[in-house]
Amino acid sequence: MRKRGYGRGIIAIHLAAGEIEITAKQAGNANYLAAADVSHTLVVTPAVTGVGDDLADKVQVYPNPAQSYIEVKLPDNITKASYRLTQISGQVVKYGDLQLNQANTKIIVDDIGPGVYLLNISGERYAEVFRVIKN
Repeated sequence: MRKRGYGRGIIAIHLAAGEIEITAKQAGNANYLAAADVSHTLVVTPAVTGVGDDLADKVQVYPNPAQSYIEVKLPDNITKASYRLTQISGQVVKYGDLQLNQANTKIIVDDIGPGVYLLNISGERYAEVFRVIKN
């Protein structure tokens, strides 16, 4: 665990790979009252700048546009993966683990409204974001 101060009452504590806790503090003075500390843990998915063996080209997401489901087909060498479907605003609408014991995994989307979404698929050595349209 590393602890860093960034001045003005903001402290970031590095907890583990991909995770950081940020705390904001306001001590107060003659001009304003002290406030309670506010802490939040952020999980950061590292950006993938290159994927070995052209793995990104082997992941398939279809149909696009989608009506009632999105199908995800992963290559055999991905052993663990999860997904997160978000609105463009960043609000997460669906998330879960992909069923890797099946050739394809269906993500049901008939319960969300039409629009443009981002489908983030990530695993131990892989992360990719796909733009998906829901009609």
